Order: sequence, then C-alpha cells, then structure tokens
Amino acid sequence: MAGITFGDMYFVHPTHSSEGIHFHELVHVVQWSTLGVNEFLLTYALGIAQHGYEQSPLEAIAFDLQGRFEQHAALDGVVDRVARHAVATRDVASAVFRLHGLKIVQPGTSVTELTGNMGNTQLSFYQRFSFINPSQ
Repeated sequence: MAGITFGDMYFVHPTHSSEGIHFHELVHVVQWSTLGVNEFLLTYALGIAQHGYEQSPLEAIAFDLQGRFEQHAALDGVVDRVARHAVATRDVASAVFRLHGLKIVQPGTSVTELTGNMGNTQLSFYQRFSFINPSQ
C-alpha cells in the first residue's frame, strides 16, 4: 500500500512517494469530504467486497485520474467529477444495502424515526452503527 486517507488527512509511504500518489490520495480526500465518514467507509467497503481493491469504484476513479495526472492530461473540473462519482457510487451502495433490508444513515439521524419505538437497550445498540435494519 502506497498511501492511505482518513478524512482530510492522508499518509504516503516514503518509498512510494510521488506526485501521482499524492494526487491519488487527494481524490480520496474529496470522496471523504463529499460522503462523510459513515457513507465513505460503507461505500468503500462494499466496493472492495464486490469488485476487489483496484476495481472497486472509489479506487478505480482514483487510479484512473492518477494515471491521467501522471500523463499530464487536462483534468478540468476534477473535484466536481470526483464528488459526483462518489455520490453516484454511494447511491448504488445504498441500493445494495436496501436489498438486504439495511439503510445507511447519517450520525444524529433519529433512530426512533427509522425503527419505531424500541427499548433503550436496542436503541443504544443501533446508535453505535451507521446502518440499521428497520425491520428488527
């Protein structure tokens, strides 16, 4: 692994450091910023589970744009393109979760609104996670 991104921070292994790697990680910074922590992590994890690392949607666009950057190609509107792609990828992931009776929710979303009036023990459990099975 050449680098890893957490929110608006990224780390690059010194032996793999190049402008292209930094660009790749900045693509992930835009994705994190667009989706937020929960949606990014769930979308990213599902992409890897379905497609493997390099072909997962959030990595595939980062690798594609990194290659274009390294070839000095024009990258007009790259931030908007990455943000739109992240939202579209999140929407696909949300549909997959819904097929399995799960819902991606933002922190602070009313769990009672999603699950009905449940006991405090169950409600406390559900508040720790970023997806909910409303039928349980």
